[in-house]
Amino acid sequence: APSFAATVASGTTKIGDTNNIILTEPGTSQATTPPNGVATIPNADWVWGAGGVGSSATWEFSFDLTGFDASSASIKGAVAVDNFVTILLNGTSIFALTALDVANFQTVNPFGTVDGTLFNAGANVLTFAASDSAGVRGMTAEVSVSAAPAAVPVPAGLPLLAAGLAALTALRVRRG
Repeated sequence: APSFAATVASGTTKIGDTNNIILTEPGTSQATTPPNGVATIPNADWVWGAGGVGSSATWEFSFDLTGFDASSASIKGAVAVDNFVTILLNGTSIFALTALDVANFQTVNPFGTVDGTLFNAGANVLTFAASDSAGVRGMTAEVSVSAAPAAVPVPAGLPLLAAGLAALTALRVRRG
């Protein structure tokens, strides 16, 4: 297997970014201004979907591992949320902030996985399911996906061609 990884995809909650983490429910993701003391992620906005206090919103980040070794894939990212978030990779939880804690939005919380069994060889979806209990609501996040390029299979005829060339070389050496 190849020993080096390449960045496959990356994105943030930046409004208007073509590679961003996209709201998947009705409505649009809106930038919200966080109060003082709230964590920030460079190049990412604090966002929220439709709804008010006590509401929930879901965002998705889609990426494709076609041409990459899915077993070598990894995700790393960061999130801050008011109040709760569960992050799922292809339906399996890889991170959650479930306690009502000011650190959830005052701290950038790292998340990720290197469990290659969670990744699909083609399309993959990272889901951010956030909910709020009261007061200010929002989420900010960034994510990066890396994987090694897939091994290029040897064509079936290549060993036969190599054997034929070796035989021709041997004949030429015997005649010469």
